[in-house]
Amino acid sequence: YAQPSGARIRPIATHEHPTGAPRVLQPVAPMPTGSVRPIASENANVTVVMPREFGDAKRVADQLKAGKPVIVNLQAAPGDVPRRMIDFCAGTVYAISGSMEKVADQVFLLSPSNVSVSAEERARLERRDYGQD
Repeated sequence: YAQPSGARIRPIATHEHPTGAPRVLQPVAPMPTGSVRPIASENANVTVVMPREFGDAKRVADQLKAGKPVIVNLQAAPGDVPRRMIDFCAGTVYAISGSMEKVADQVFLLSPSNVSVSAEERARLERRDYGQD
């Protein structure tokens, strides 16, 4: 890449303050990552999604982006919806640095990175009846 004649590139470190004094650049403080909230009760904000079509994937992603854990129950999903949802959910949790755990046959717990699920809660989820009523 050739610079146009007379062009001058100034490195960031040599920018000057309006008074003519060199400006000292300070590192930017890291952004807060949120707090770790354990899922501890039936009243926890866990969304249960039972997809009937692939379009239901948006609801899963929206809840995860909002920092909320999601149970995805694929037991009654028709056709190729379970395979497509698993692929989509795996990509979504990867993108947000979250986690995806199987808690029952065709039932998955998706957690954003700011949520930690205790061993007790995980065991309760595994014992829960996810069958259709």
